[in-house]
Amino acid sequence: MKSVRARLNPRDWGIRFGIGILWLLVRLPHHWQMGLGRGLGWLLYHLARERRQITTANIRLCFPELSADEQDARVRAAFASYGMSIFETGTTWLRGVDHLKDRLEIHGLEHVTGALAEGRGVLIIGAHFSAIDIAGALLAHHLEMDVIYRPSRSPAFDNVIQHGRQRYFNAVIPKQDTRQVIRRLKQGNAIWYAADQNYSARHSVFAPFFGIQAATIRGTSRLIKMTGAAAVFGSHFRISGGERYRIDFTPVENFPTESEIEDATRINRLIEDALQADPAQYLWLHRRFKTRPAGEPGFY
Repeated sequence: MKSVRARLNPRDWGIRFGIGILWLLVRLPHHWQMGLGRGLGWLLYHLARERRQITTANIRLCFPELSADEQDARVRAAFASYGMSIFETGTTWLRGVDHLKDRLEIHGLEHVTGALAEGRGVLIIGAHFSAIDIAGALLAHHLEMDVIYRPSRSPAFDNVIQHGRQRYFNAVIPKQDTRQVIRRLKQGNAIWYAADQNYSARHSVFAPFFGIQAATIRGTSRLIKMTGAAAVFGSHFRISGGERYRIDFTPVENFPTESEIEDATRINRLIEDALQADPAQYLWLHRRFKTRPAGEPGFY
């Protein structure tokens, strides 16, 4: 009865309608979707006032060397990238990516497969670059791996997320299930792990991200210490205007150290360096600097 009520929850009707529309749109040619995504990003820039304010604050904090016009252009580009990601995610979950599998370039995959061949688990340390879902699904044609995700508050949307990701990955692990993550790494599996979301100070240390103190999760180095897994940094970007995708893997040597702050600083720096390729392809709409050191005022 509870599951029936969840399916009939009026709060999910709008989500179901939107998913239905997206299901139709992702049947269009991919380059059409990218154009529609840029248009959607333009629309969201004008309508999603709160997210625009968050994105603007993040860009001003992280790129103070840019002029006001340059900062606004980067905010607009971030929204365009986000709009494109909605169509990429819709394609991944609602259609499948087999028709796009020849559009992926992978560099450094041997750093992952080599460790797996030795029987070690691999923690693929990633971040929320905007092509996250489609890149992961395309990678699944070349690498068996698990992913960690944050369950949605909407049962309807959470069902789409789980079903969409289970078609590509061996295990889709809720972020709070640390025991399963540890067990899977010890068993010699590869797990993609996002290290860049804002968490409470209790689960984080403060480390610089683009020169701003950011609450950075402790779990990255702790998982490596507990499991002996190899640490590999992974970044992913759309290239050629979204016609192709690129994934890069880099081994994180001599990690972790005895300092969680030093480890967090290193991970943040890896994300910064990766973003030099295209700073707009990051989830700047997220309150990355929401949690502040004691006594410091908020940015949002």
